[in-house]
Amino acid sequence: MLKEHYTTPVRQPEGKTRLELLDSDEIPTLRQFRYWYSKTYGSKEKITARKGQKQYNLNHRAVLGKSDAGIRGPGAQYQIDATVGDIYLISQFNRASIIGRPIIYSVVDVFSRMIVGMYIGLEGPSWTGSMMALANAATSKVAYCADYGVAITENEWPCRHIPDTVLADRGEMESKSVETLINALNVRVDNTPAFRADMKGIVEKWFDTINTMVMAFLPGHVKPDMAQRGGNDYRLDAVLDIRQFTKIVIQFVLSHNNEHFMETYVRNEGMIADCIEPIPIKLWNWGIAHSSGGLRSVTEEAVKLFLMPADTALVTAKGIKFKGMHYICGQAVQEHWFETARAKGSYKVDVSYDPRDMTRIYIRNTGAQLLEQCQLADWEIKWNKKSLDEILRQKADERALANGYSGSELQARIDLHGEIEKVVLEAKQMAGQTQYPQSKQGRVSDIMQNRAEEKDAIRRGEAFILGEQPGQVSEREYEDPAKPIHPITALIKKKAVKADDNP
Repeated sequence: MLKEHYTTPVRQPEGKTRLELLDSDEIPTLRQFRYWYSKTYGSKEKITARKGQKQYNLNHRAVLGKSDAGIRGPGAQYQIDATVGDIYLISQFNRASIIGRPIIYSVVDVFSRMIVGMYIGLEGPSWTGSMMALANAATSKVAYCADYGVAITENEWPCRHIPDTVLADRGEMESKSVETLINALNVRVDNTPAFRADMKGIVEKWFDTINTMVMAFLPGHVKPDMAQRGGNDYRLDAVLDIRQFTKIVIQFVLSHNNEHFMETYVRNEGMIADCIEPIPIKLWNWGIAHSSGGLRSVTEEAVKLFLMPADTALVTAKGIKFKGMHYICGQAVQEHWFETARAKGSYKVDVSYDPRDMTRIYIRNTGAQLLEQCQLADWEIKWNKKSLDEILRQKADERALANGYSGSELQARIDLHGEIEKVVLEAKQMAGQTQYPQSKQGRVSDIMQNRAEEKDAIRRGEAFILGEQPGQVSEREYEDPAKPIHPITALIKKKAVKADDNP
């Protein structure tokens, strides 16, 4: 600033120009500069200029609101998110193999802080993982917990509903797959802006709680010194498989839902009047009884159908074509879809599918029967139990293999045409040396007789003759090859040859 605004150019004796400062009483002091700088630029402008608007919104803005502001009851809003677990797991099929870190999906009810759904697997973060977590949130937990050896009653985890709104980040919830969830189940999906994890702070805090209260005490937990030189390799400490880890998280979720006292939860007047402790299960039950939330119950089959990715398939004369494969279903056979497609042309139908297993797809109906299951056609059985990724990879390999042989196949076809031309040229040369009848009518009038003679000669030449010894003269070699041999004549001459050999 001093250089640009408080100097004057002075020409030097050697011809150069030098910037010289003004007198000291004309130059502001550093204290004066800081005074006017602070008066001109506030904290927001300074931090935004240094770190950017996104970092300011995330870490430096004024915190004047809450995530649950305006939430009227259970199910009004679910928050969903995924994180990579800070723990290494081993394979449940080969316990000597380390499979890396799991992906943890959680769905939290904003009003009560209930953990309404979860999924732990190796998918993602992706729509498949979100689909599993949302399906878990909308279905009964009794059978789910029993599958992992945890016995509960319906009252211990009574969350089996779809919400009014789902709040997620700008990830898998912006994919095309979410359109079916919005249109079919009437669920509004909101996405936070980029770098604004604080707008779904409830589910983010839950991940921090899992990490500090559960994973920090498990073998294979990743600690900060792992990346340091000489740090311990915690991957080698892994002893839990994915099912065992899931069972531990389920037990922690049950403890959180039924026992955790939330000291920072702000109760409303009704909760205080009814002496409701800030425990998730009690807030959930009180909210259902006294607040108009957005909870709705849908059958498990319908939830899974509308959470699966949706697309369109083509009804053809050979079957329902989807992703290059053909499917058949009872409804299509009974209603003659394939005959109609052959007569009037192919047409499209809406389908849902699970990319993890393409053995079957589902046609979505608008009538009483919600879906129609379609199985792979018999000639497509090689794709049975295959995932979509495996199928696409195999098809790509087959195309690459075909492309690799295209050059040699083209060369072989060129060679074939060359050999055909040789035979045709030889036939034309022979035709030029042949004496034809005088008239065209005379040549074509004896076709039937010529065919009979030719057929008789071919039959004699192709007849099976058994018992000939090596070096023995057959009737075909005995006569002139150009002259047809009558079977009886051949037999007589064959006996004559044998008589001459044995006087």
